[in-house]
Amino acid sequence: DNGEYFQQHGGTAMGNSLTPCIANLFMSKFETEAKDKFEYFPRILFRYEDDIFAVFDTKAIGLDNFIAKLNIRFPTIHFTYEMEHNEQLPFLELLVIRNRKKQRLFDIFPTIHTTLFNIKWQVLIF
Repeated sequence: DNGEYFQQHGGTAMGNSLTPCIANLFMSKFETEAKDKFEYFPRILFRYEDDIFAVFDTKAIGLDNFIAKLNIRFPTIHFTYEMEHNEQLPFLELLVIRNRKKQRLFDIFPTIHTTLFNIKWQVLIF
């Protein structure tokens, strides 16, 4: 608007229709390399664009240590995290609720409860 121009030094152009696809390919490669190189990697990890849901064993490695290792790999990418509170964690448009009363495969899969279009959905993640 006021005659200023800016030069982008990294990443892809905002608004480019290929940007989400390129970002997804990059993150897939990033995850694969981290899984191969790290001594610990979450057994369950789901990613939707830039949001990641993972079941993490804090006895295997400290969460802060794991996030620091991720953040060292590429200085332009910064990972943050949220912990569950009262055995619940919001993820995207869902509320993930840990249900310790049910027997599940490996006893770590959460049950997701959400309301979508006034219909209650309950999904067990495998």
